[in-house]
Amino acid sequence: IVLVVSKNPPMTGSSSPLAFLETEASSCPPHCVSHYESLKSLYERKLWHQLTVALTSFLSDSGNESGGSFHRIWTEFVSHFERKINQLELAKIAVRICEVYEGEEGGLEKGESLLAPLLGQKEFLPPSALLFVTCSHALLLLRLDPVKNAGAVKKVIEDGRSTLENLGDVVAAGGETSCHKQYYRLSMEYHKVIGPPEAFYKNGLMFLSFTPSSTLSREAQHDLARDLSLAALSGSDIFNFGEVFETPILQVLRGTSDELLLKFMEAFCTGDVNAYNSTMKACQEQFNLQPALANKATFIHEKITLLALVNMVFSRPPSDRTISFDEISVRAQVPVDQVEWVAMKALSLKLIKGKMDQIAGTVTITWVVPRVLNGEQIKEIIGKIREWKERVKTYENVVRDETVEMLA
Repeated sequence: IVLVVSKNPPMTGSSSPLAFLETEASSCPPHCVSHYESLKSLYERKLWHQLTVALTSFLSDSGNESGGSFHRIWTEFVSHFERKINQLELAKIAVRICEVYEGEEGGLEKGESLLAPLLGQKEFLPPSALLFVTCSHALLLLRLDPVKNAGAVKKVIEDGRSTLENLGDVVAAGGETSCHKQYYRLSMEYHKVIGPPEAFYKNGLMFLSFTPSSTLSREAQHDLARDLSLAALSGSDIFNFGEVFETPILQVLRGTSDELLLKFMEAFCTGDVNAYNSTMKACQEQFNLQPALANKATFIHEKITLLALVNMVFSRPPSDRTISFDEISVRAQVPVDQVEWVAMKALSLKLIKGKMDQIAGTVTITWVVPRVLNGEQIKEIIGKIREWKERVKTYENVVRDETVEMLA
């Protein structure tokens, strides 16, 4: 992991922490007084864990946001006991203060200067805390100057992957996931700036797997839903839309200026060419205003055609997967003379496996790419399983009856 070491030593409060709390309590808004009194009591009793929880709660309350006072809490209070508390929690407190800074002029620079000293004390930080701080610091560098700092951020991502893998057992046991969340947030934002869209989409889904969308602001949910949709529609290797539909985040686009993207995502998820065409007809102007879509209009049309074939195959039982060119033509809404190209493209992309019979005008499918299913598709699978059970039962009865005759 690349560390940016500050030339300045860690800030240390010069005044008494108790005096600081008393001063803040005397000048803060009325609703904050009880918080400062609680912090003072816990500090006096040296209840470090409880103090950490109370401090985290106070800093997380949006009603208390103030970069200036939060910075003083860090320098005049936290600095007096920073080695006595869980170092990952210490790192999260620092990052929370940086998040408040971002809304202020020069906030990114202030946040970077706060985190840099922590990175200079790696001997005190366990791997989880070091990874969290490093990713958080790299995130600030990326936002400050994505072009200049792209190389350093990429190295943080590459070096941090092994640390993240070593923390896998902790997560599997129901442990702390904040490091994973911050790592994938960094990876997601890096690939949003640098590309490709496929990598952004993958890391965005990983970020959501560790971050319930309800914990994000409405604006952040909307931005992420929009960006994931654009990446999914334009990404050359993305043909499975079920994963993102497993999260509720796309629904924030409903009723907004970006609802077009939600309609496209729904059409692509089910391979519904009719829905795609009707949406395109109604929203052509909005489509053209999205460079990520407009610049790949031909590819996006090809993608919905391929997904129409994939979903057609998926919806049929394994015993009925020899499909005529005419059937594919109707479902994918392409001329019969283009069906062969559609099938060959799907085969080359490994979306399906099988063979074509050009003389008979059929495609026999032996395998279709695995999919993440939505509720309706799961119901279809349940129905197929029930049909299969009934057929097995019928064959069992036939075999039983025939066996009796043979024995007689």
